[in-house]
Formats: sequence, C-alpha cells, structure tokens
Amino acid sequence: MRAASVGGPGTIAEVDGCYVGGHVRQENRKADRKDRRLAENQTGKRRCVVAIRERDGRTVTKTFASEDASVDFIRKRLSKGGELHADESPAWNPLHARHPMKRINHQDGYSIDGACTNGAESFFSRLRRAEIGGHARVIVTVRDISARKTEEESRRRMATQMQHTQRLESLGVLSDAIAHDFNNLLTAVLGNVDLATADLEPAATSRPYLQ
Repeated sequence: MRAASVGGPGTIAEVDGCYVGGHVRQENRKADRKDRRLAENQTGKRRCVVAIRERDGRTVTKTFASEDASVDFIRKRLSKGGELHADESPAWNPLHARHPMKRINHQDGYSIDGACTNGAESFFSRLRRAEIGGHARVIVTVRDISARKTEEESRRRMATQMQHTQRLESLGVLSDAIAHDFNNLLTAVLGNVDLATADLEPAATSRPYLQ
C-alpha cells in the first residue's frame, strides 16, 4: 500500500512540530523544583508530532523524538512543485534544497508577507486539547414523537370534521327558518285567494286567474 503524500505543483503546504507527553509536574516550593530542560529530569516519554498539512487538502503526521528526526519523512511525503511554509526552527533548514519555502518567526507575528503555519497550528491545538482531556463534546437527545404527531393529526382531523358538521347544521337551521317563513307567507296568500274566489260569481272573468 502506497504511503499517503501531500503537496505538488500549485499547492501550499505547512510543516510544524508539536511536543507532547512526558509532562513532569513541578513541586510546590521553588527550592524543590527541577530544571525540566535537563535530560535527567525528564521522563523520556516526550515525543514530537510532526504534521505536514496541505491547505485545503489532507494532513500527514508521524511521531519522532525531535523535529530534526523528521526531515527524511517530510522529503518522502511532500511532493515537489509546491510551496512550503515553516517556522524559524533550524530543523527545517535542509528542506530549502528541495522546496521553495516561506519562513515565519512566531515571535514577530503569526502571518507576515503571506508566510504562516496557522493550518498546522490549528491541527496541533486540537491535539493539545485531546492530550489534556479538553475534548469537544456534543450531547444529542433523541425523542420519539410519533405518538404525539399522530395524536395531533387526529385532533386536527376531528376539529376539521366538527367545523364541517357545524357548517352543515347552520345551513340546516337557516334553510328551516327560510322554509318556515315562506310557508307562513304562502298560507296567507292562499287563504286570501280562497276568500276572493268564494265571493266571485261562477261566470266572473277573474276566476281563472285565482284558481
């Protein structure tokens, strides 16, 4: 299986190292504290994680004893043709012979004249949080609301049916009232017609109009 690589023509990659592990906790009193820079006061577990991070691309990492020990690894994994950004560490000086480089001194700034290693630093910031247990956590609560949605839909349908029934009942009441009023009027008209017909002579010319 071919090892993953980054870089190449037209790309920009960043390289940086981060020392993790082997932390030696200092004593409370100053007189009891030790110089952690001395080898005899170290645990021997401290390692350097080196990251080659292509901008808008992948990141390749490996652990070494120091940044200097990673140069051959970087040469093998970083393809030619692209631009390489690194900090002021002398460990990266041999890479100038293979790649066009921009260097940044973080004591002067994080990005100067287009040179920066913020992408690699972003990767290491997450690594450091993981080392000290500062993981980002997301708590997701899932609740089944199928029964509630079904009940709401049932209530909605029932309310729609009730409104339809009430409208029909209202129309029924209205039609009954209209029919009753019309029947009252019609009864009066027919009664008057009967009275008028009774008073007419059998041969009266108006009789056909009242029958």
